Amino acid sequence: MLPCPAALLLFLITLFMPLSAAAAARTAAVLGASGAVGTEVVRSLVDSGWQVVVLNRRPVDKFTGVDGVTSHIVNMESKAALESSCEEVMSAAKASALFITMGVGAPSKTKGQAGADILERVDVTLPSVCARGAKRAGVKHVSILTAVGADADAKPDTGDGPFDLIPMARAGGPLYNNVKGRVENNLKDLGFSTLSTFRPAALLGTPNTPRFVEIINRIVDPVLPAKYKSSDIAVLADAMVLDSEDKLGKAEDKLGKAEGASEFDVFEGEPLHNLYARSKTTKDNIGSKDL
Repeated sequence: MLPCPAALLLFLITLFMPLSAAAAARTAAVLGASGAVGTEVVRSLVDSGWQVVVLNRRPVDKFTGVDGVTSHIVNMESKAALESSCEEVMSAAKASALFITMGVGAPSKTKGQAGADILERVDVTLPSVCARGAKRAGVKHVSILTAVGADADAKPDTGDGPFDLIPMARAGGPLYNNVKGRVENNLKDLGFSTLSTFRPAALLGTPNTPRFVEIINRIVDPVLPAKYKSSDIAVLADAMVLDSEDKLGKAEDKLGKAEGASEFDVFEGEPLHNLYARSKTTKDNIGSKDL
């Protein structure tokens, strides 16, 4: 018979080994990985020991040779093809989480109804269809990047404003907020075990945010309400990954919602910046890989 201390040690190893193995085996799919935020999400997932499946419309060289990352081309030409492709890839990878960072990086570049149509397809249709595939593949948790002010009830503009100087698809406009709110609702209706939506204000570190805007934001952030403070995309990505680990950890420990229930969390303003503080603390002693 083992001495008491040895028996206790063996018990603890046995108790925590399944949890560690489950965490190490986690796989996430990322839609929108070629963008600035998506690239940071992939980086954060790799840093945290996840296996990552990148869903792309075309090959993305930046992930070639990165340990733990595999790229898959998914057919985005039709809704049926995209849903089937996403389901097949995520099912084969046994993905437990899906991160959606896909969106029109600079919607104001295309004006008029054409810009509105692009915004609708890229920010609502494609993410919603991919999420349907994820649901069929058994994915438990979804994290989606939308924007501050997302509101499905916002009344969209019907034109580009006086002299076509204010594009209807502009970031932060009524149409943009409406689109972001509707994609959130679409994913909520799918009934994932957990769903987290992230609504940052200005994003720092992305090529779509002009340098002078970043400088201004860093100056005024201290006096702005939390809802309108800027977000560094690396910190945002770390927070999204930390939250997903929280959600999946609860499910693995059977401390989450009951089977069939759904948990929907909105990170905007104070809750978002509180999560940033947690993620920064968690990441202090973890190195990062360049992608």
